[in-house]
Amino acid sequence: MFGAPAVALAVWTSLRLVPPVRPVRLLRAVLLLPGFLWRSFLGSVDVAVRAFGAPERLRPTWRVWPVDLPDGARVALGAQLSLMPGTLAAGCGRDGTLYVHVLDRAAWQPEEMEADARAWAAMIGKRRT
Repeated sequence: MFGAPAVALAVWTSLRLVPPVRPVRLLRAVLLLPGFLWRSFLGSVDVAVRAFGAPERLRPTWRVWPVDLPDGARVALGAQLSLMPGTLAAGCGRDGTLYVHVLDRAAWQPEEMEADARAWAAMIGKRRT
């Protein structure tokens, strides 16, 4: 009831206080939403199964992943990746890397993450190198 208006007000305030450096392509942002919601659902189911399942399904590790995006887009991509099953973006390096914690090292999916990075680059109008 109060969530949507609060989010809208927060976004409006943020855009007024700190205007974006690059314009966001709204259609591209909307196109990210279905995948974002689906991964959020899959992530919650995966964590529940791991929490109540056998402990041998947990083989955590850290991955350092280079991402060619500006700082703000890299942080937003990290937030989206944190909704992927068993994945948590835990920081950004000064050299353009994301530090990603995964619950199962065999489940690391760099191809899917690279597709998300390309989608973010398209949304902000940045050509990837």
